[in-house]
Amino acid sequence: MLRFGVTPVYYNMLRIGGMLFENPSPEHRNYTWKTRILQVKTLPKGWCIDYDCKVRVEVDTRVGLVAHVPNDEVTYLVRGHRVNKLLDHEHVIVLDLSHLPDVREGEEVTIILPEPNSPLDSSSSTPVTLRDGAGPGKGK
Repeated sequence: MLRFGVTPVYYNMLRIGGMLFENPSPEHRNYTWKTRILQVKTLPKGWCIDYDCKVRVEVDTRVGLVAHVPNDEVTYLVRGHRVNKLLDHEHVIVLDLSHLPDVREGEEVTIILPEPNSPLDSSSSTPVTLRDGAGPGKGK
């Protein structure tokens, strides 16, 4: 966290009206979450990608590291292409960039949240919470 300058982010929702309608479809989004690739490297065949060496890459694999997103079912897009998550550590996620050989550090990554975890759901693990005392669907 310190090495890459990842700091906690706090969100202020100014135009909440758009959030009430959510995204009509993946192709026509009202809003998107984005992050940036912190580091890119190529792991040689057989290299461990976890602390206990339980997961190894089967071939030379180009990976990108992004800050942890607190949701296991997130889809990651780089340049509009879906990239697979190889491993989710406590503070960093390892993405497989093998099919995107020219991606560099600092490039944008789009984060697609699954529909059941709408940002309007105050019980979801997404980084957005709306605090009015009751939460969506709970009265008030």
